[in-house]
Amino acid sequence: MAKRLNTERFLLIHSPLMASITWLGVANELRSAGHEAEVPSLATALSGPGPYYEAIADLVESSRPGRGIPLTVVGHGDAGGVLPAIIDRLVDKGVAVVRAIFVDADVPHPGLSWCQSVSEDRAEKLRLLAVDGLLPPWNTWLPYRDLARLIRDTDIRAEFVSVLPRLPLSYFEEQAPATRHWPPAELTYIHLGDAYHEERQRAARLGWTTLRSEIGHLAPLTRPGEVAKLILEATSS
Repeated sequence: MAKRLNTERFLLIHSPLMASITWLGVANELRSAGHEAEVPSLATALSGPGPYYEAIADLVESSRPGRGIPLTVVGHGDAGGVLPAIIDRLVDKGVAVVRAIFVDADVPHPGLSWCQSVSEDRAEKLRLLAVDGLLPPWNTWLPYRDLARLIRDTDIRAEFVSVLPRLPLSYFEEQAPATRHWPPAELTYIHLGDAYHEERQRAARLGWTTLRSEIGHLAPLTRPGEVAKLILEATSS
């Protein structure tokens, strides 16, 4: 990817259902184009009893994003719901967050838990998956053929599956906290084509800039160059 003259700084937040591997290729692509990119792992924040939004914000802030170049925070999948808490904490600590980009991600649901933000049927299906308060790894929620379609490379798929966490159901039942520094000045939604149609429509109704591509929900993992280009397009729109 060709380098751009103006350096951007990105904080890439993976879905809590997945792991930081989702963003590593995109981070490398952004760095090769002359930008800064950080990919914190949320795993330890979700291994205890909660409150989880606070723990995630603590963990990300402890990675010490610098206070120089203004920051763009990017979330994928279920990370969308935690972006306001993360941004709130960073701004409190003096970080200049200028933009949030949602990549096939949940639109925030302040004051509601994830379970309250979706249909009762969908929330009940999630609850039925839990055993002793823990959900099975995300790949087991899908038919094998669907995961194989999303990640065609068998080695990448095996590595992805090997690091998937088991999340506490209580994370999905915890209310998203109120925030003082949300939203940032710029909001963009990038829709990757095979999921999150309703979320894209919600973002459009809220007046966010929207971009669309048909490269698949796990494209940050499987097609990082294309996703990096979409992110950079969002920063220049």
